[in-house]
Amino acid sequence: MQDWLKQRGSHLPVNIYTRNANIPATVHAVQARTFAVIEKPLSSDLLNAYV
Repeated sequence: MQDWLKQRGSHLPVNIYTRNANIPATVHAVQARTFAVIEKPLSSDLLNAYV
């Protein structure tokens, strides 16, 4: 989805929520200018900090 948005010229910040963050996926996300990669479960306080 992030690549799709980028191809269309979107500059929206992207947060990725994942159950299993791994290093290659996180590196790809950061290189694609992801705002945050957050592992589940997450608290409402943490979510509010990023939104």
